[in-house]
Amino acid sequence: MNTAVLYDACERAEAGSGELLAGQLLYSYSLKRFCFHSDIDSIAFVWRQEEEARQAAQYIEQWEKEYEIRKPVWILTGTETLTEALGQIRQKAGGREERKEIELFVFHDIRYPFVSEGMIYQVQQKASAFGLAVTAESLGENIADISGRGSLEPEKLCCVKYPAAVRSDNRLLGEDERIRLWEILEKIAERRPCLCRTEGRNPAVYTKEDLEFAEALLKARGRESYGDSRA
Repeated sequence: MNTAVLYDACERAEAGSGELLAGQLLYSYSLKRFCFHSDIDSIAFVWRQEEEARQAAQYIEQWEKEYEIRKPVWILTGTETLTEALGQIRQKAGGREERKEIELFVFHDIRYPFVSEGMIYQVQQKASAFGLAVTAESLGENIADISGRGSLEPEKLCCVKYPAAVRSDNRLLGEDERIRLWEILEKIAERRPCLCRTEGRNPAVYTKEDLEFAEALLKARGRESYGDSRA
């Protein structure tokens, strides 16, 4: 069982997580991509504020009915640390009839709306094999394959980004109860994870200018390439 953990990693961005991007909620792009991905079994949506969680729950309920989504989408609030979030997720997963063990956690910041099916597949495969994986964009010209292990220096050769994945038995998930959920990408990068190529640019949306750029990028690439083409 693979669980996606979605959240807003930027607490004070100029552009709110509920901003509209090409007429749709910013977080809806990530939500749809993970919901429609065949390798994701459940989704945990973590919110800092109760009001944000309430609004998201209403949107998701309506959207699940419209598209007949069968996989569970859990709304979590009142948690900041990785330990607290994973504890709630495991509790909810354990309450399901199937009682399937969570094998992999895929972490994603909803401010990266250009997450693709291929990115999710790659980080899952690499994390399953080696314990930790992130997507990354190259900063140099001499990288033949940034998915290799051992000789890579992420801070010099590439920029690590979301999505990221951690196998449930990896020590990182239980080492420090004070790790904040939104710091997980930094913590994974420190462990020299497997790096998976992004497919095209993978920008984050923090400002109004970022929104304008993202909208132009969506138009250039085609909206059907992100999330569900019916949306």
